Amino acid sequence: MVILRAAACHPSAIGTSRRMLDAMRAPSYARAMGATIYIGKNLRLEPPGDDGGNLGLVGADLDSENMSWSSISKLQELAEQQLGIPPETWPFYEDVELEENLPMEDVLAKCSELRAVLGRYTLDELPYNYWLQRLARALREGFDFCAKAW
Repeated sequence: MVILRAAACHPSAIGTSRRMLDAMRAPSYARAMGATIYIGKNLRLEPPGDDGGNLGLVGADLDSENMSWSSISKLQELAEQQLGIPPETWPFYEDVELEENLPMEDVLAKCSELRAVLGRYTLDELPYNYWLQRLARALREGFDFCAKAW
């Protein structure tokens, strides 16, 4: 009711109300605010143990960290503008919420491509961005990575 009264009182509130309703109707991945990034060696999906469950992402020295999609967007924009790396080159999957749905062949192919492209630069030559530096270093050390929504 408050939104409807505000919309009736102030014309600019109508657009805001519509945008809010559209956001609520959007698929969950379209409004994902957070991501989990996984960094590890020999990344793969494995079936669950005897206790059941879903396929899980495993790998040597596997680490995960939460980050925002805005950080991912900034990384992709910077890499595209300064290094010519298209956003779709990165193994970031905003439409994936479950590990079992990660497209592992695609993840590994994208990491291989990024390893070659970013390997042309020393870390000092890369533009400074925390995630760009961290992921470039991980790729050099033989790690792969991917991110999904949460």
